Amino acid sequence: MSMSGKRQKNEKKDQVPNLLNKKLNRREALSTAGKVAVGVVVSGVVAGVGGYLVGSAAAPEKTVVSTVLSTVTKTVPTTVTVTATAPATTTTTPPKFTYKYIERLPEKPERKLIMNGWGYRPDIVKENIRIFCEQLNENAEYEVISGDYPAIMESKFLAGAKVDVCYGNPFHGVRWYTRGFVRSLTKVIPEYFGEDLLKKILDDMYPSVRAGWTTVDGQLIALPYFTSARGNILYNELLTEKAGIDEVPSSWWDLYEKVELVKKKGVSETPFLPHWFKEWFGIAWGFLFEVMNRTKSPDGKDCLFDEDFNPVFGPDTEAGKVLKDWASLWEKGLVPKGVLTMTEADYLAAFGTGVYAYSPQQTYDLKTFNDPAHSKFAGHCRLVPVKEHSWGLLDMGGYHLCTPEDDPDFKRALQLELWYGYRDINGVIYVAKKWAIETALNSGYREILEDPEVIASYNEWMPYPEELEYEKKIMEVVPFPWIWKAPWYLDWQTKANDLLPLAATGQRKPEDVIKELYDYAKKLKAESGS
Repeated sequence: MSMSGKRQKNEKKDQVPNLLNKKLNRREALSTAGKVAVGVVVSGVVAGVGGYLVGSAAAPEKTVVSTVLSTVTKTVPTTVTVTATAPATTTTTPPKFTYKYIERLPEKPERKLIMNGWGYRPDIVKENIRIFCEQLNENAEYEVISGDYPAIMESKFLAGAKVDVCYGNPFHGVRWYTRGFVRSLTKVIPEYFGEDLLKKILDDMYPSVRAGWTTVDGQLIALPYFTSARGNILYNELLTEKAGIDEVPSSWWDLYEKVELVKKKGVSETPFLPHWFKEWFGIAWGFLFEVMNRTKSPDGKDCLFDEDFNPVFGPDTEAGKVLKDWASLWEKGLVPKGVLTMTEADYLAAFGTGVYAYSPQQTYDLKTFNDPAHSKFAGHCRLVPVKEHSWGLLDMGGYHLCTPEDDPDFKRALQLELWYGYRDINGVIYVAKKWAIETALNSGYREILEDPEVIASYNEWMPYPEELEYEKKIMEVVPFPWIWKAPWYLDWQTKANDLLPLAATGQRKPEDVIKELYDYAKKLKAESGS
């Protein structure tokens, strides 16, 4: 694909800001274990709460001044209070089918439903809670968890605290499901609303999302909150054009050749910012997605871990070749030496400086790097489309139903789950659509990126409108790591995060690191009996 099609560009966004104003900070809630704090969002928003999976402590606080999907917002410099002065509406677009499932209660309950989540944009979540309560005549509250989110949630579960719906992601969800903390939606949706609703929900999802939220025994354990590809390649159009590069990378091998060319032309000293930063989801995830992409694997079963979670990688497999390529990048000076100690906030801010030509990033951060508040090359951050193979891996958060089935509030909690994770009382995918318009978070449902209002909102910031089609294609084929369904995966990931930097920097031979990771996986599997 040629990058020359300037006439198709949204020229009103073609601006390069003079300075990088702020760092973004995502997933801070997992960065400090043991900092237990629950903030109940009643009338205000706590400024600067660290985000987990999707979050930004440095993002501007916003006051919601309307509840329509094209919500008007304004930046304010301090902690703000959510206000809602306009009547609640959902959308002017009629649903595509008759929605007859969740129902308005005849009387407002005294007992509150409790929803827990990490601290990303609690103002939006609180506004959504308010609309949920209005539509269904309900009584519900959102609690922000700051600190080590999974550990805090497990403590709450073990203590018997009231949690009706909570955020989670696939590898934590598997653990919570096996321990009895979250419910099987495969079981309870048909019991209360019929098989047709479950079938409709599953049919509306991307296949990879459906698979990602389904356990090895076939149980759907969450409905989608956000869905993204982590590791899709973004590039700085200003630098690639200066280097005389007219084609986007078609594969990881082609990408590395272009990285060398940028350096050779003297355009950038370190042209590539790899996904090697020092977070729990950093270099280990970079390893997983590059191996799966290069082998064209949809789930890593043929190149990383098989159906039974046995490791199948070795020094002579693609996994070993990836580490050798990484060591070569390091030796040739194509990557910044400081990347291994960066937080994700540092990583995002670094790419925003405009000194790197290419970097694996989140899908939704295409908007971030086309925002002059966060990027020195806003209007020139481009997305590499799928060609020879997929890019990245599926990264997503979901809504788990936590209320015990014998609880008198169970059906109410299930309606909260369905309202947030699927459709509102009017049959509109309201919450997911609102996130897409407000923050460019994609959903697990194909319908969102086909929605005219969502498309219009993307075109407001996306320099090249055709890149929405690239994003759709990425989401159709992005792989989901099967190993995330293993209850011991996070232990293996911790070891990988320790060892992979040693291979990349030449401190240990790639083959030795691969062997140790293989042996450790065998050990964990044997100990778990899985």
